[in-house]
Amino acid sequence: RPLLSMAAKPPPFSLVAQIREAMAGIHRCLEAFYPFALACSALCALLVTECACCADAPLPLRVRSDNIHHGAGTDRKLVLERIVKVIVSLEPDLVALQEVERGVQRTDRVDQAAELARLTKMHVAFGKNIDLPGGQYGNAVLSRWPIATHKHIQLPSVDDGQQRAALVGSVKPPSRGSSVMFLATHLDHRPDDRAR
Repeated sequence: RPLLSMAAKPPPFSLVAQIREAMAGIHRCLEAFYPFALACSALCALLVTECACCADAPLPLRVRSDNIHHGAGTDRKLVLERIVKVIVSLEPDLVALQEVERGVQRTDRVDQAAELARLTKMHVAFGKNIDLPGGQYGNAVLSRWPIATHKHIQLPSVDDGQQRAALVGSVKPPSRGSSVMFLATHLDHRPDDRAR
């Protein structure tokens, strides 16, 4: 079970600057591990802690990132319960999800983000990247704690590639004075740096 322990620090600059720095870090990480990133569909979730004071002890977090491929397994069957079983077994605090559909014809118009939240008993935020027949396709975040804020930010698109976006928000664990900011995105696997 992966644990990520982060010390709480006051935000040194604006949210936009934090997002730019986070995206630059993601880019550097993907450059260093490009073959691995390709194998993992270049998926990424990044957490940044923001707080009003530095008195909080480090917060251990269990974080997961999954490309759910609109719920289709390697057998091409749409069974969200298999995804739920994996998520629940790992007891994560935050889960970044990519390729999530809402109201799309090919997935029986199910709101997959809401259904995954219901089945895992977690809170959810969804952000649309593109429209598909009957609905939307994008990113989602599941959280053990209520999601205080969230915003979906469209990322630059080049060469008619699929529209990418980042879902940015915050949660506030009940035992802490600080909030945890999350950023979840689904990056492009193409070798052109402008696309990645």
